[in-house]
Amino acid sequence: MKNVLNSRKLGFYFITATIFLALVSTSIGEGLIKTTYGYGYGYTNNESENPIQNVTNTVLISNVKKSHKKEDEKKEKRLKNSRNSVKKGDTLIQSGKGFKKNSKLMVYFSKPDGTFYPPVNIKTDGDGKFNIKYLVTKPAGKYKWYVVIPSSGKKTKVSSYTIVK
Repeated sequence: MKNVLNSRKLGFYFITATIFLALVSTSIGEGLIKTTYGYGYGYTNNESENPIQNVTNTVLISNVKKSHKKEDEKKEKRLKNSRNSVKKGDTLIQSGKGFKKNSKLMVYFSKPDGTFYPPVNIKTDGDGKFNIKYLVTKPAGKYKWYVVIPSSGKKTKVSSYTIVK
């Protein structure tokens, strides 16, 4: 009888230790947070905050604090024209910022009929910016352009400029 009890206790300790190690190994990338009850797993928005209110809530906390990667993705991507109105023969500088550093982008420019040319592949600099110098050769009219981020498939807001006679 004593052996059975010892065996059950060992089984209970083994299962408890296994669950504990599984929780620790899945939270290594997330870090430990200090609580009034000891340490819990996950992130907080502010290290002085305590998201765990009681012992029963000491579980993995996910998506409370965003990773730097997600913050970078949520930065507003901005497109800009050096001028909103240009003449044929002028130089227009089209730029963008708020993208990932040294990342590949696909830039789409509209044709005079409103459809778009195939994308132009460009790469951002170490600050997540780019500049394109364009010698204006298209006929007068309103033109649009936008960027697609190939890694996510996301599209920026459309920017436009006007070519005047």
